[in-house]
Amino acid sequence: MSGLWTAWQWFRPYELGNQSPWQVQQVTVRRDHDYAWMEIELALRSHEAIPMPPLSRLMDAMGTRKEPADAKISSDGQSCQVRYWLEWSELESAWSLQMLTDTLRIKESGTIQLEHGQTRTFRQPNW
Repeated sequence: MSGLWTAWQWFRPYELGNQSPWQVQQVTVRRDHDYAWMEIELALRSHEAIPMPPLSRLMDAMGTRKEPADAKISSDGQSCQVRYWLEWSELESAWSLQMLTDTLRIKESGTIQLEHGQTRTFRQPNW
């Protein structure tokens, strides 16, 4: 039974119940000394090809906004990656991705443990 629970946690949609046309597929964090790269992988719920990455910015619960450092479309056109450069301490905040008409929850408030150079992938916002 615990195997089924683990599988559900791994494969369930990132944020259930959101009505946005965009879906967060996963978020990858890579520590770089006292900073971190946060890469958010997005796809359209309609499974259509993505013509260009959406205009977006990262915003924390205190209203701090981060502009993307990079955005690109995958080679198959079915997903895009938007990257943000953050100070490591900023990862303790809750973050959401603001788009033109939608807001997607990226992470809840809390800390994660990674050493310099380590990477971790999250498939749901409770981290």
